[in-house]
Amino acid sequence: MKKIINNKKFLLISFFICFSLFLCTFITKESDYFWHIKAGDYMFNNGIITNDIFSHSLYGKHCLSHEWLFEVFIYFLKIIFGNYNMIIYPFISLFIIYLFIYLSNKDKMKKNLLFSVIWIVLSSIFMAYIQCRPHFISFILVSITMYLLYDLINNEKSNKIYILPLLTIVWANAHGGSSNIGYLLCFLVLIVGLFKFSFDKIEAKKLSKLQIKKLLLVGVLSLISTIINPHGIQMTLYPYVNLMDNTMLTSIAEWAPTNINNLTHLPFFVLAIFILILFLTSKKKIKFIDFVLFGLGVFLGLKYIRFWPYLYIFSSYFIFNYVDEFKFNNMKYIIVFLNILIIFMFSFSVKNINKVINKEFCFLDNKMINLIKENKPERLFNVYDTGGELVYHDIPVYIDGRADLYSSHGILNKYLNIINLDYDYEELINSGNFDYYLINKSSKLEKYIISLGVEEIYSYKDYILYKIK
Repeated sequence: MKKIINNKKFLLISFFICFSLFLCTFITKESDYFWHIKAGDYMFNNGIITNDIFSHSLYGKHCLSHEWLFEVFIYFLKIIFGNYNMIIYPFISLFIIYLFIYLSNKDKMKKNLLFSVIWIVLSSIFMAYIQCRPHFISFILVSITMYLLYDLINNEKSNKIYILPLLTIVWANAHGGSSNIGYLLCFLVLIVGLFKFSFDKIEAKKLSKLQIKKLLLVGVLSLISTIINPHGIQMTLYPYVNLMDNTMLTSIAEWAPTNINNLTHLPFFVLAIFILILFLTSKKKIKFIDFVLFGLGVFLGLKYIRFWPYLYIFSSYFIFNYVDEFKFNNMKYIIVFLNILIIFMFSFSVKNINKVINKEFCFLDNKMINLIKENKPERLFNVYDTGGELVYHDIPVYIDGRADLYSSHGILNKYLNIINLDYDYEELINSGNFDYYLINKSSKLEKYIISLGVEEIYSYKDYILYKIK
């Protein structure tokens, strides 16, 4: 028993498991989960959705099921595990991410156990992203991609990189909006590997011809692999179409830039500064590819808050090269500390997991849903956050979390004008022929529609249902 407790590999794997579970007890509320489940349910029974079936505003219009594989997967988890799927999915995702970080750095992590613990704890930035949404599929695949790339960088004879095109097929079907990341990282490493120079602490080493050939071949094959999905080449172009959609980028919170004045964004800056300090204080030369990936991670995070986890994942595959063993490296005390930490996290998680599962993650209560169903609105205007739950309960919506769909057809822009009472909002409201409104209390829109003459049906927390007289 003593040997097991002192086994570094066993301790690290146990720590990964318990820390993954610990983070999952902080799952955050969001509405997309509901329509993902509904879409998975529909596609399991009827096949891939190619035209909208959930809204009255775009019913029958072409839509891109760029996350269909994830939706069917999460639906299966829901069938098998019930609400525990909300914990199981991010838990498995986090553990896989940590596992590949370990596989790439196992000797260094076992040698420097204290820093390994510190580095994994810094992954707490994932806490803000722990939701039942497909972005965790991309986090996993980015982590595996980095593992494959660094394995080739460190060993030109490695053939593991040839797995990437197969992973890209999964990517294009489970989270198509990020399916370009794999081949772009391939091409980035290839381009950086063409340089050879030394400038102050930064050193670039040229890749061998064999490494360049492998990266070029795999990059091209991975690009082609994005076409293997129900929507073909549309999926290859989809990530770039999204990045050119200004309405979506400026109105969706996760696409917003990082704000240094926002205290909730502070952990992201702490992570970036921590990595930079390690670079600057290390006695070793900074590899150019490591520095470029660090810069890319910071740039993406500053531009779009949703990308900060990529900085952590990128850095996990080179950060251990720049850390000397801490002066305090009494292994006996570190192992005792790690055992206590594992026991605490496991106990905390087991104690709180049922509270998390039974927590109210809905925006609307059952009475609100039942009243809407009883009233059978033909053209309900609903606010964005409530769309997923309405779809889940088979209520046709004006808008829901599929921002890309609604933006491409102009509905998102119309919705923003209506709720903010901007531009031609009166014309939009009149032409919308809405018979019911499910909106936020004390909002600009509420005050306006009251002036039109409405009947209050029911209110719950921040939401209120009105019927036009």
